[in-house]
Amino acid sequence: MAYVSPDSLIYHSQDLQTDQLPLESVWVLREGYCPNRDIYPFCNHDADRQAVYEAGSVETLIKIVDENGGYAIIPELHVPLLRKCQQANVRVLTNPEPMREIAFVIHRNFVRERLLNIFADAIKTIIPIEMVNNRLKKFPITL
Repeated sequence: MAYVSPDSLIYHSQDLQTDQLPLESVWVLREGYCPNRDIYPFCNHDADRQAVYEAGSVETLIKIVDENGGYAIIPELHVPLLRKCQQANVRVLTNPEPMREIAFVIHRNFVRERLLNIFADAIKTIIPIEMVNNRLKKFPITL
């Protein structure tokens, strides 16, 4: 999702094309935050053209947009935590839609399948069901 300042030129668009976002007014978190450097132009920042805020707090990033204008990329899971007036500043990113994937990396000799499924079920209780992979909704993890 994009959190957009009301002063921004892109504020009145409800759906934002990621490949057409203005690079000079984006605020991003540290380097590892970008979902995919090859697809999203805002991930390949040039310090001369855009402001980069390097910290781990989405709340601070939102305050920077509120104070200085522009826009920021925020996780969809953070939107319900925003105040109602702030939620009015949230826009959907499309073409392509940014996404993150959670993966379990285990050793090939890992045998605790039940433990892995307990962990997966715990994650599924935190993530909204529409964000969970369809295969994981229907089937347990099998080793």
